[in-house]
Amino acid sequence: FFGVANFIATPIISPNGGIFTNSATVTLSDPTAGTAIYYTLDGATPTTNSTRYLGPFVLTNSAEVQAVATKPGSVNSGIASAGFINSSAIGNGTGLRSE
Repeated sequence: FFGVANFIATPIISPNGGIFTNSATVTLSDPTAGTAIYYTLDGATPTTNSTRYLGPFVLTNSAEVQAVATKPGSVNSGIASAGFINSSAIGNGTGLRSE
């Protein structure tokens, strides 16, 4: 039993992952007023010690974006997650061949 607590909505990552070429601009948002959003780009669980979201950021490398929203006196939000893959890093080889 947690008593009375304020819960924060999970942040929204836009776009919600996918494949991009060269760069992708990522926006984080949360419908709960007064929240601070923190994020990581390496798949690690974000905390209030992670990078604070201050505005859209540009990815040029593949990344696993994770975000959490916090607000004093409230329970932290769930973790939002989205994977981004830079297609120019995938390559265009012919694959493996055997003889």
